[in-house]
Amino acid sequence: MKFVDVNDIIRNLNNITSEKELSNFFKKYRKVQCIDITVVNYAEELIKGSNYEKGVMIIKGIYETKYLEYISDDITVYIILAQYYIENGDTEKGKKFLIKIANETTDNYEESLEFRGWLDTWNKYKHLVKDEIPAPICSNDKELSDEDLLELLLKEVHSGGYDAYLSYNGQYFERTLKIAETKKMNALVEQLQRIKSKFPNNTVPNNVIDIIENSQLSFNDEDELFYSTVCFEFDKIK
Repeated sequence: MKFVDVNDIIRNLNNITSEKELSNFFKKYRKVQCIDITVVNYAEELIKGSNYEKGVMIIKGIYETKYLEYISDDITVYIILAQYYIENGDTEKGKKFLIKIANETTDNYEESLEFRGWLDTWNKYKHLVKDEIPAPICSNDKELSDEDLLELLLKEVHSGGYDAYLSYNGQYFERTLKIAETKKMNALVEQLQRIKSKFPNNTVPNNVIDIIENSQLSFNDEDELFYSTVCFEFDKIK
């Protein structure tokens, strides 16, 4: 995997005006580590803000060029495409992406959509596929395996940083730390230990979301380190 300055990626995205230019962008940056964070977030901001059509063009390009293999946040790609096709009259194609959300992303897909700010969109259209999808499972309704917990950390930190991971999955912190120690993921272990040290008594509390919201705690430096270095350890254990 290659590393590229995020500012260079943003500049290239800003200059894209056509599907051909987008295709060239994907070819150029296909093997850039953590590219998904930049590209999906960029497109999502356009869709929710200043340039809906360009944002959708990027998301469609991610899917149609099979660039999705480098995107960990597939659930956001699918919900955007579902909304786009349904609202433009192609309900059957939109339903296809709703079904993908339920069958191909995560068992607790409604929790994931809520965290990403897309639950209202899902609730608006889920009746279209209610007989074709499994009911979502809440994370606390099942026993997560070691692999599940590592994947949970990887996806949530990629999507929203450690603020989000700790706020919604802090109950798994200690067990995930022990798993990382067992698997000798030394960079992750060191990072999680540093994060623990930010809390009173060196313990991540159950009410972590309240503490984060009402304090000066910041994990921005750890987020950047995770994207640039720590996330590589996950590739080694697959």
